[in-house]
Amino acid sequence: MGLSYIKIYEEHHNKKTPKGYEIHHIDSNRKNNNIQNLICLPREFHRALHNWVGLIPRKHIENLLQWYLSQNKKFTSRALGYYLSAKFNRINTNKELEISCKKYLRERKFSQAVSFKVNNIDTYGGIDSSYGKNIYDFN
Repeated sequence: MGLSYIKIYEEHHNKKTPKGYEIHHIDSNRKNNNIQNLICLPREFHRALHNWVGLIPRKHIENLLQWYLSQNKKFTSRALGYYLSAKFNRINTNKELEISCKKYLRERKFSQAVSFKVNNIDTYGGIDSSYGKNIYDFN
């Protein structure tokens, strides 16, 4: 079995991934562990990127990351996603990239909805609608 992508990143850069950071696959292919496809991002930024912006080239990720790190403030996940998508729309002039990002976001939202329904089924759906979580999940 080969090295995990985290180990590949850490060995290449000769340092551990900082606490609160994650390694992102730029092309979203978790099997493509080429060092050029891996980038270390703050957890909140990483999640906002996947949920609000989509798949974008490294140069755009680096520009957005530079802006994010310069802010010196905390964002709610929704606000961060909004700012990242707005900033990306300002720096991006490639219509094909915009279309592929929107497609990725639609597919991601659809697959999350399907996964949620499949993983949380019982007689009443297993969902406590007032809290939006599985009532049998005690963690």
